[in-house]
Amino acid sequence: MKKKNISYLLVLSFLMLLCLIYSNKEVYIAKNLIINLSIVIYPISFLITGLITKEGGIKESKKSLKLTFLIILIFYLITSILCTINSTTNSNDISTSLREVFTPNYFNVYDLTIYYPNLINLFTMLIVFYLSHNIFIILYDICKNYVSIFLTFVIAILISGFIDQMLYVSFTTIFNGLNTKLDLVNYVKNLTANFIITIFTSIILSIIFPIITKKN
Repeated sequence: MKKKNISYLLVLSFLMLLCLIYSNKEVYIAKNLIINLSIVIYPISFLITGLITKEGGIKESKKSLKLTFLIILIFYLITSILCTINSTTNSNDISTSLREVFTPNYFNVYDLTIYYPNLINLFTMLIVFYLSHNIFIILYDICKNYVSIFLTFVIAILISGFIDQMLYVSFTTIFNGLNTKLDLVNYVKNLTANFIITIFTSIILSIIFPIITKKN
């Protein structure tokens, strides 16, 4: 992997980490329309994936998605182990903050407290990320031979972005509905709000993408 692509990989992994951290932070964008703060950050991952695809090709970009998936899982595994180890010693502000941000859940085995992340949210976001970004790569690779780079990115990010949000909101609604009654009204509202942000961010990123690629 080229040095530049390694930089893109690190940025992509950092973006996914931010999205996971802010996935429970809600923001009102209009009356009765609520979004997670992560949806504002998340579309940038399509921009990075587009840059990797353009510069390194489809194989390199798919490899980056797999590595990002693994990096996030390894990060959470290490964080869970560290938080569990620290729970056996005197707690300090740093370890407490780490547990609150990354591993808020726990269970006890004898005198040992084992901390772990929100597994449903973690795997749902990572799986949807992997699927939707693979769709983005395929669409980008097909469209680049027929339309301009601007339209290529617009088509790829809009279609894959809509699929991404349909999957993510559907899965999270279903999993949350296991404990509570499914609320279809809130499902439609959340999906609508996420679609609005997806369209808005896609337009902005579609303008930025050709500018960056020309400079490179």
